[in-house]
Amino acid sequence: VGPRVRGDRLMALILCPPVQIQVTALDAVGFGIRVRARVSLLVPPDVTVARDKTGANTWLAESIVREFGALKFVGPSPVLTVHFSGDLGRRGNLSVEAQFSGEKIRRGRYTLASLVLSAIWQNDVLLLQRLDAADAKGRLQASGSFEPKTRTAEVRLRSSLDLPALLRALNVTALDDFAFSFPPKIDATARAEFDAEHKAPPKLQALGHAGVGSFSYGGVRFESLSADVSWEGRRWAVRDGEGGPAGQARP
Repeated sequence: VGPRVRGDRLMALILCPPVQIQVTALDAVGFGIRVRARVSLLVPPDVTVARDKTGANTWLAESIVREFGALKFVGPSPVLTVHFSGDLGRRGNLSVEAQFSGEKIRRGRYTLASLVLSAIWQNDVLLLQRLDAADAKGRLQASGSFEPKTRTAEVRLRSSLDLPALLRALNVTALDDFAFSFPPKIDATARAEFDAEHKAPPKLQALGHAGVGSFSYGGVRFESLSADVSWEGRRWAVRDGEGGPAGQARP
């Protein structure tokens, strides 16, 4: 049983020639998002669709649906365009391409001014080809991948967004001990490994360069910091850093 999605409107032109399913025009609205889709699938007569017993793909779909359900769209309805293609008789041949664009997207108290992304599901791997987001303070550009079988995700990002506010909206506590006067500027690679039972928080790792203006950590105020940073769970490591506590003379 997969995730349930409520749609407010659905129109589609469906063709069923021999051993094929074709949807040439689908237009629907769900979660306040306008969805446009095309489907072109080969369905051999002897094909059987087995349920994913690991639950990995179902969990991914449920996670995506849950995140969409948590979003509020203040601006015009965003648009999601999806194209399904492939041969159901060949394992791993299914391809799903998706493009999303929207403005004034809110999650909790955090608002994105704009969001554009493109992704593809191919060879049982989700590839994030492009993510470009902007809020009131900066911009995020990212690409990455997620492999359900190993429950691992990797992302390459460059950000000047209000990252602490975004993480709070996502219920991520990684930066709770920090207080920033200005959004940090980050150029990094991050990796996450998700629990097989989905009960424990993901194991997170990050490596990259960070530049931060005035901020405080553990009650100590810093004037600025520019350094190579690595992070694993609750452990941080900083090298080649420049900056220091406010009021402290630099050498």
